[in-house]
Amino acid sequence: MENVKVYNEEMLKNLNLRDIAIGKKQGPITGYPSMDRLWLKYFSEDAIKSNFEPKSMYQLMRDCVSQKPDDVTMEYFGIPFTNKDRLNLIDDTAKALKQLGVEKGDIVMMSLPNIPEVSHLMYALNKIGAVIHSVSPLKTPKLIKEDINDSKAKYIFAIDQLYPAIAAIENETCLEKIITVSAFSSIPDVVRKMKNIEVKSDNIPYGDKYMDWLDFLAEGKKYKGDIEEVFDENSVATIVHTGGSTGIPKGVVATNEQYNALIYQHLYSEMGFEDGMSVLGIVPSFHALGLNNLFHLASCLNLKLDLVPKFTTEEIPKLVLEKKPNILLVGPVQVKAMLDSDLLKNVDLSFVKIICSGGEALGEKLQKKCQNFLEERGSSAKVWIGYGATETSAGTTCMRDNCFKYGSIGAPYLNNVIGVFDPDNQDENIELGYGEIGEIRVKGPTVVNGYFGSKKDETDLVIKEHDGDKWYHSGDLGYFDEDGLLYVTGRMKRIITRRENRIYPSYIEKIISIHPAIKECAVVGVSDEVERLVPVANIVLNEGYDESSYNDIMAFADDAIKEHVGEYAVPAGYNFIEQLPLTLYGKLDFKKLEQLGFMGKTKEEAKQRILK
Repeated sequence: MENVKVYNEEMLKNLNLRDIAIGKKQGPITGYPSMDRLWLKYFSEDAIKSNFEPKSMYQLMRDCVSQKPDDVTMEYFGIPFTNKDRLNLIDDTAKALKQLGVEKGDIVMMSLPNIPEVSHLMYALNKIGAVIHSVSPLKTPKLIKEDINDSKAKYIFAIDQLYPAIAAIENETCLEKIITVSAFSSIPDVVRKMKNIEVKSDNIPYGDKYMDWLDFLAEGKKYKGDIEEVFDENSVATIVHTGGSTGIPKGVVATNEQYNALIYQHLYSEMGFEDGMSVLGIVPSFHALGLNNLFHLASCLNLKLDLVPKFTTEEIPKLVLEKKPNILLVGPVQVKAMLDSDLLKNVDLSFVKIICSGGEALGEKLQKKCQNFLEERGSSAKVWIGYGATETSAGTTCMRDNCFKYGSIGAPYLNNVIGVFDPDNQDENIELGYGEIGEIRVKGPTVVNGYFGSKKDETDLVIKEHDGDKWYHSGDLGYFDEDGLLYVTGRMKRIITRRENRIYPSYIEKIISIHPAIKECAVVGVSDEVERLVPVANIVLNEGYDESSYNDIMAFADDAIKEHVGEYAVPAGYNFIEQLPLTLYGKLDFKKLEQLGFMGKTKEEAKQRILK
């Protein structure tokens, strides 16, 4: 009952603040975003009054889809799955898990691409109260071993192509059973036979320790007990790893309530989602963004998830034409692939209704370019920018039609509270006003419990208690405008202090990228013998430009940065590279850029660098 009381008090406070924000009531504006919550004007009164009923992820999904059993909400290689099909497959999987020996609280690893078994397994594990530990199948054997031993997992469900990696480390782990899954396990028997598709590999020693997915389901038919739905408030539901763009990825622990809170906030955010809309399923399930904002969100909103197990960035335009998705959840890399593709030059894209970019900063320049690209091809979709972190269940803010402004990352979700605080004081929340740049911090129902296993002690570094509330310290820098919209300007870890002056790399990147030759730009701090840290610009050129443009670009950048920032912010070196490096999770790899350094101390020595 205590949770209900707290919720009611917060609801009444939000209703009052909304009335002030829309001018319905007279009241003081404090000048501090987290106190004023001006973003509440973008929500209806009914949305603010909505209650979030405690449920497991499975229960929320089941309750959302059970009234529409015949709706097709998943497609894979042209094979449709109705809600009824999916609920039955989840039950079959739950029985097989129980037959295998999985119990409430067990941590079960999942290392799969985007195939139907991800959904079946995720909800079945959740239904019986086990914990989903989703890891990337792209990891090295050493990292997979560390993840297994960190979670003390006895069971792993892995794509069959991962067998060599698992075989190399299985005897150094606590694994008791390894279930390999083929990308074709969900293809009907008759189709597999017609096309001579095998789901078992001759290289895998099936037996006591190894089992394939179809045999796993067959074993489940032996289970004669009832499947009890398990839901304990505040119990762990998922473990998903951070992106690792500025350090080593960490396992993040989240509860059912934290993941569901994001879904509820989508349901009441008037984002334009409609029953039956199709979404291109390319965000990997080993991302929190993929597990929650793709698999769980699509299921609960009755969207049709068109799964793509494997693709390259260059194939994105072909997939868009082939699948004709109404909703695209993409990152800057996929956006650029669409814009650069000859395939999409003269095609009708009116089927695209919603496009949302997250994971990495899209940038105002690229956002506008993408918006024009869609409009020219008949799409009415706005290019929305979303912002979040694994530590906030992959959701914090998002644009919508009523809070769309270029350069911003939209408004906070309904029950999230965000403020911008003094970055030099991590022990207190000293809030800054509108237009002032500081660290973005978040409190609310999507903020997770913390890190897992060997990284558990690092939780207190990023999730801190202030005045009785749990705040996530994002490490991102940004500011609020007086419309209640948030802007991200960079990372605290990327701040470069030079001659006692602060340099914000994201702002320098924005200035340099004005030059028409620049396709991408990333500025990092590099250690220097004379100065402790100096800025270095890493530049990828647009087609049609080559080394003859180097001096012009550097001269332009020097002058523009001197004019808008100061001479201290002028890069000590420029690297012209073929592409910016990405982590396994598809985020910009700042560590590699820092290691790249630069060619010399002067710009005259700068020359093309090919990143290995």
